[in-house]
Amino acid sequence: MLVGPAGLPVETELEELNEATEVDTFNVTIADVATYFVVIGSVAVLVHNADLPPFDEPLFWVFGKTIDVRVTDTDGKSVWRTKSRADVDRMFEIRVKNGRSKADPHLWFKADDPKAAKLKLNKSPANVVANPSTPGEITTAELVKAEIQHYSLRPEGAVDIPEGISYDELQKREDLHLNKEQMTDLTERSESLKTTEMKPRELKC
Repeated sequence: MLVGPAGLPVETELEELNEATEVDTFNVTIADVATYFVVIGSVAVLVHNADLPPFDEPLFWVFGKTIDVRVTDTDGKSVWRTKSRADVDRMFEIRVKNGRSKADPHLWFKADDPKAAKLKLNKSPANVVANPSTPGEITTAELVKAEIQHYSLRPEGAVDIPEGISYDELQKREDLHLNKEQMTDLTERSESLKTTEMKPRELKC
């Protein structure tokens, strides 16, 4: 409900509804003020600050609306770390430029959140091919070039992935791969991981 300065509802009139058209939307946040009025024409409308992520903290992102663990995710669930608003903007720009919709859901969580689900994060190499050609390959290469770090979400008891290991070496090291029981554990525990959804259209990208 829209409420005016006097606390009374503000009437609105819908002129046209076009569900097929994507429209960019933007969050407006005013420092130190929880609510404020925005004047639209001759009407002042009370609005609230958007609940945005803490961009300046390390955030970890999953591409999709759920944490789906595939049978090929033997090194863990692929996630990407951002450290600033600029990182998030760049990540979304890369995704959209390479064919993803601005309505595509992304999940984010904080560095300490996996602990409650008995999961852990390991810095891990991304699969960057020499001559990327598919949208997925190009996206991965550009994310790495933008210094958005790749991580693997793994069960708490899994062996840690060594720092600096290459992707090819990781694939060869079966002792670092998750076994069937650990993959099941990762799938089940991921369901209890606290995440928040965000879509590229919610930010300018």
